[in-house]
Amino acid sequence: MALQNMDREALSKLAGLAFTVWGVVLIAGGILLTIADLSGLKAVAFGLVLLAMGRGVRRKFAQPEGTRAVEVSGYQAPAEIEESGRRVFRPTDFVYVDANATDEEVEAAKAAWLREQWRKRRDWVTGRIISQDERARPLVLATTVLWSAFAVLLVVGALVFGASVGILAVIFVIFAGALLFYAWTMRRHRRKFGRSQLVLQRTPAFLGDVLSGEVETGIPEGAAPFNGFHIRLRCMHRWKELRRGTGGTTGDTIRRMDVLWEAEQRTDGRVRAEDGGISIPVRFELPADQPPTTLPPSGRGIVWELAVTAEMDGLDYRAEFEVPVLPQSASAWVEAESR
Repeated sequence: MALQNMDREALSKLAGLAFTVWGVVLIAGGILLTIADLSGLKAVAFGLVLLAMGRGVRRKFAQPEGTRAVEVSGYQAPAEIEESGRRVFRPTDFVYVDANATDEEVEAAKAAWLREQWRKRRDWVTGRIISQDERARPLVLATTVLWSAFAVLLVVGALVFGASVGILAVIFVIFAGALLFYAWTMRRHRRKFGRSQLVLQRTPAFLGDVLSGEVETGIPEGAAPFNGFHIRLRCMHRWKELRRGTGGTTGDTIRRMDVLWEAEQRTDGRVRAEDGGISIPVRFELPADQPPTTLPPSGRGIVWELAVTAEMDGLDYRAEFEVPVLPQSASAWVEAESR
């Protein structure tokens, strides 16, 4: 059995149809051209290639014979789209199982799929979740170095070739400066507060249950914030909106984020006996009527985010974590895996 998306069948049909239509058009046009010029045979040959590609795409992505689709993951979330009003997202993932599979075999297929997606985030599995800044840190540093190198090369090119390269060099220098400032801010935050990680008592958390754990920081006891720490847990729907440009042309793709549920609390934290650093206790009652974390984890879908902030002298403290919150139906395979 293999992982399938709900749109896979539709996309395979659409892709196959597109290749087939273009193949037929080219073959027909090539035949007409051949009557006057033998070069039309090239169009006929290319059309035959497209027909073969359309058939291949359809066979590769179509539902395997003798199987049936079983839903393994999905959610429903409303969204307000500027141009077309309200819309409801209902993406769903499927696996294909044997057409005669028993209920036990179907449940085993679902569990196998969940385990596969769950393991894509190693820090979720261990229950020691890395902050979003730490996860992004290597990419930010690599991007900053590469962009700065291009900026330097363009500046040199502008000095040699003049104004024709100068405008592009200015643009690259501005973006390189912004990246350098962001990387410098991340470094300051890391030096002042150390690495932050969310340590869960139980991973994953389940809807209708309790999310409990603590955020370990590198803040020493003597630097504790006077107003304590503000903790916010939110369930959010992340999606993309494609807006039309002028004259019906393709416009910009805008990343959107809708808050479906949130809760807040404050705490002074506690001092760890082993190293004198401050940890921030976290405990939230999770609602049972909200969607679970979208699997596999990505930049779109449902995300549960825990954000911890504090006002401090100089640079303020902030850490964000993506928390795995799954439906109660997933608890069986989690318990089986932990044994």
